Amino acid sequence: MVVELSARRNQQKPQIAHEYNRLRRGIRLPLPPLSVEAVTACPICQRPRGSAFATMLDGDRDVAYLVCRRCGHVYQSPRLGRDELAAFYAMGYRELRQGTEGPTAKDLAMQTARARLTVGLVDQQLRSVSRHLDLGSSSGALLEAVRDRFGAQGVGIEPGEVYRRHALARGLRVFPSQAQLVDAGEAPFDLVTAMHVLEHLPDPIQTLADLRREHMKPEGFLLIEVPNLAEHEALELAHLHAFTRSSLKDTAGRAGFRVLWARCHGSFRSPVLRLYITLLAQPTHHPQVRRYPPFAARRSRLVRRIGVAKRRFFTRHFPDWTWQSPERVLSFEPLTPGHQ
Repeated sequence: MVVELSARRNQQKPQIAHEYNRLRRGIRLPLPPLSVEAVTACPICQRPRGSAFATMLDGDRDVAYLVCRRCGHVYQSPRLGRDELAAFYAMGYRELRQGTEGPTAKDLAMQTARARLTVGLVDQQLRSVSRHLDLGSSSGALLEAVRDRFGAQGVGIEPGEVYRRHALARGLRVFPSQAQLVDAGEAPFDLVTAMHVLEHLPDPIQTLADLRREHMKPEGFLLIEVPNLAEHEALELAHLHAFTRSSLKDTAGRAGFRVLWARCHGSFRSPVLRLYITLLAQPTHHPQVRRYPPFAARRSRLVRRIGVAKRRFFTRHFPDWTWQSPERVLSFEPLTPGHQ
């Protein structure tokens, strides 16, 4: 079901980030009318009618989340329509989050740090990688890290125009969409990565299932990372989902993957906060649907409350220990397998 926020839908390309930045500078202008979708069933288990979880303002936009009463998954509803999302990520999302569409030195350093740590996490599990697909490849840092470690042929999918041009200028092969990757007739991949991508997708199960069927070798590996609902801020306009470890495992299982492990950690950002969830899985012939514990929605609420309280406490009382400084990120060295 699509709900129109305005009697007349804006026919031009949405300028969400541009308007947000004007608001941040104190220039109060009306935001363009947008089409939004009311999500009538849980995107994971399909149970209808979730209950209210959280509401907030992101810029000058109201953002609301529901929690599924059956599986406890937290999802945004209403949310931006598919056309708005496509235009937003093609041009606008980066400006909203970092003030510019182009890569910044800090962002590139953080992507490089995350890529090196990611390779360190899977180095022992993946003996070899010949072909690597990175969904949401951004600057191409992970493509380069996997290429340097395993000698793999890398291909990326990146809808952001400026970041895609940056990766292409570095000699990487990057497509703007999964549809164009299909049209190119690429051979299957033995490693598919989606780092901080699933939370942005309207239908993460369908996307993962398509990747498994169309782009993965039967013995290949899937590596996913998302913000952790418990201890990451997680809730924002661009995040259509807020995952816990159990809901991320459920998503991968329903898409036809067998989960090998799923870990909560702080990456290079924090030694004390478990900000992210990383999951490694392989394709299976049988979708895996888990049994849900009683009171799953209450459990999600409790986990969130405890995590927010923990983040606030450590940030207030031990800020230098809780958060790595930008200088530490810029001088980041990858973890060896023995330090996982």
